Amino acid sequence: LLSRRQRQMCIRDRLDIAYPMFMYCLSDIPMPVDCKIASLIEIAKPLGEIVEKKNRGFSMPRNDRNKLTLKIALKTLIDEFGQEIFKVEINTNYYDLLKLFVNTRNKISHVKSQRNKNCLDGKQCVFYTAKLSIMYRAILYSILNIDINIYNHKLKEAISKWDAWYYKN
Repeated sequence: LLSRRQRQMCIRDRLDIAYPMFMYCLSDIPMPVDCKIASLIEIAKPLGEIVEKKNRGFSMPRNDRNKLTLKIALKTLIDEFGQEIFKVEINTNYYDLLKLFVNTRNKISHVKSQRNKNCLDGKQCVFYTAKLSIMYRAILYSILNIDINIYNHKLKEAISKWDAWYYKN
């Protein structure tokens, strides 16, 4: 059996920069919530590429110039791993949400370029930080060949609590 430290090293080696970035975003290190969500959104592309390498049946579509865009990466990951997590959004404002994700990430990364575009507000940043982190955990389970069914009940419970908090307020 591997020690906790050895398991963390294996995870970090398999996931390259995406894993430390994910852990940093979820740590208790003080960071503005819009920076956290922007970093979590940014992880979609490298995480999707890791899944693509590990799972030959999974493919991240590219645009006409063979480029993986952030919006396509987010949509593909949510379609594959986030159906339950983003059920409400998929059935109501899915494409608007994807656009908000990209605009928010661009606002933080490019500072002035998104001045007049709609971005996530503070409450939305908190809510979608939680939802993306739950989905990324499911993706990590998949990459590490951990049976998601072991954690499914807890993940659904967390999603239900977050949805209740967000949609009732």
